[in-house]
Amino acid sequence: MDDQTHDIGRRLREIRHWRRKSLKVVAELAGLSQGHLSRLETGQRRLDKRSTIVALAAALDVAPSELIGQPLRWQDPAMAEAQVTIPALRLAVVGTELGDTGHGHTRPVADLRAEVDRCVSLRSACDFAAMGRLLPDLLVDLYATAAAARGDDRQQVLQLLIRTLNSAMTLAHAFGYTDLAYLVTERGVHVAEELRSPAWSAIAAFSRTHALLPIGGHTSAYVLASRAADQARSATGEANGDPALAAYGALCMVSALMAAVTGKIDESESRLAEAEAVAQRTGEAGPDVAFFGPTNVAIYRMNSALERGELDRAAVLADGVDPDRIASAERRAKYWLDSGRVLSALRGREGDAVAAFRRSEALAALRLRSNVYAREAVTDLLPRVRRDSAEGRELRGIAYRMGISG
Repeated sequence: MDDQTHDIGRRLREIRHWRRKSLKVVAELAGLSQGHLSRLETGQRRLDKRSTIVALAAALDVAPSELIGQPLRWQDPAMAEAQVTIPALRLAVVGTELGDTGHGHTRPVADLRAEVDRCVSLRSACDFAAMGRLLPDLLVDLYATAAAARGDDRQQVLQLLIRTLNSAMTLAHAFGYTDLAYLVTERGVHVAEELRSPAWSAIAAFSRTHALLPIGGHTSAYVLASRAADQARSATGEANGDPALAAYGALCMVSALMAAVTGKIDESESRLAEAEAVAQRTGEAGPDVAFFGPTNVAIYRMNSALERGELDRAAVLADGVDPDRIASAERRAKYWLDSGRVLSALRGREGDAVAAFRRSEALAALRLRSNVYAREAVTDLLPRVRRDSAEGRELRGIAYRMGISG
């Protein structure tokens, strides 16, 4: 047994104990026998097979470099599985417009509603691969059915189409396809115009605002969100069975954030105050209007403080949010992601930032790994967190799974 083999076995055993996992559990997760794993830990067998190293790292939720002391090149298969659905989605969005039957099939409204509900559930659960496989055919079938439908059936199909386009925007946005995300929201605006409903127009404007952010359209997003919020104010009815009030509140939130980004501090505060007042009437709502409610207003207040550079205040606001009140795993993951961004900017809160990113990853790994702001924050944390600390080990595992380091 050479020194390198002994060191690898020792690290393997230490990490297993640190994770508080038994020999049996880790062996089963890695697809090994207990005897094989025991011999690896004691240095009686060399850990020099790439597949075994990757399997053990996955079982222990660390980077392979934690085991072997050197980086391994790695690609996230779940990320690839979700991204491979994008070309078909792009073709469905580009190749179909209102009034086109295209190559879709007309279907009963009840069947379409069930599939749209499933798509929204997949989005809430952050199962982007399954959602991406569902979206293209669902979109073209909705367009085909809308072209053939009349009266109330057409209105229902158009509403289902906006909901589905919102899910498509989420998928494109999550993986950085900014042009596709914006095109999707343009389609949503056209559908909302057909509905002639202030509530659905507000929902479409909310999505379009978010699509502008990654391409640097902060001023345009501020103008759009503020104008749409002002227009939606007159349409605010009761939220039960009518999304108008929640849609208005969601626009107040995003216009407040855009006001903060563009330096309009007083307006940001007044918009947030209005959003809080609306949230008291709606309670927690969603998912068609961005899961609007008191908890999301608190998260937007935290994000607005971050954009204004008020880091200490943002951290206090982050600590004051109860994410367990958010029903959607997608939205809880986004809270922990944003909380990690806030905490990573403060000296002395690095460990809390790592813990927040870890929680986000546990809820929605692809959401965290594809987020440019989270990637920047993790990159910034790497030299600031001690390698021999528990936080350092967690951080390097996160960075590895993001593809930032080995």
